[in-house]
Amino acid sequence: ERDEGKVLTVTEAPDTFEWVEPEEQVWEKGSGPQSVQTKNTGVEAIGEKSVAEGFNTKAENPYSHAEGYASKTVHDPDDPTSGYAAHAEGTGTIAKGVSSHAEGGGSLAKGADSHAEGNSSSAMGDASHAEGNWTITNNFAEHAEGTFNLSNMTSPTFGNAGNTLHSIGIGRSTGEL
Repeated sequence: ERDEGKVLTVTEAPDTFEWVEPEEQVWEKGSGPQSVQTKNTGVEAIGEKSVAEGFNTKAENPYSHAEGYASKTVHDPDDPTSGYAAHAEGTGTIAKGVSSHAEGGGSLAKGADSHAEGNSSSAMGDASHAEGNWTITNNFAEHAEGTFNLSNMTSPTFGNAGNTLHSIGIGRSTGEL
């Protein structure tokens, strides 16, 4: 039964609901169609059916999700599908590729279907996975792990003899990248 002046909220998923005062609500409507965001936290849910939570996060793209601190899904105006269904979590992470996932601190998932995790790792190639500390993937389906790896791309052709497909980084500094 509706309690006048109050709003319905989920208190314990999936089936416990409670009527609370509007100012007690944690979530609010985002600016994107059917999007939600946490209240009073500097977040922005801009994309259609996007979710932004945490502090200063931004979900720019349709079906995207940004959480944590200053993480965001990014839309490239030159690529209409960029960031579509992307997920950024952690601190200062960016998910830019379609269906990409960035997590950790300062990681970037730019390639479509890519995954970057750890500290300042970058998954640049489509379907690539960079994990660890300052690891970088540049090629399709490449996997990099460890710390300060070297990724080599001589051709956009998958399997080209000059392209790195799997690297385990053992470098010592960003100067060696």
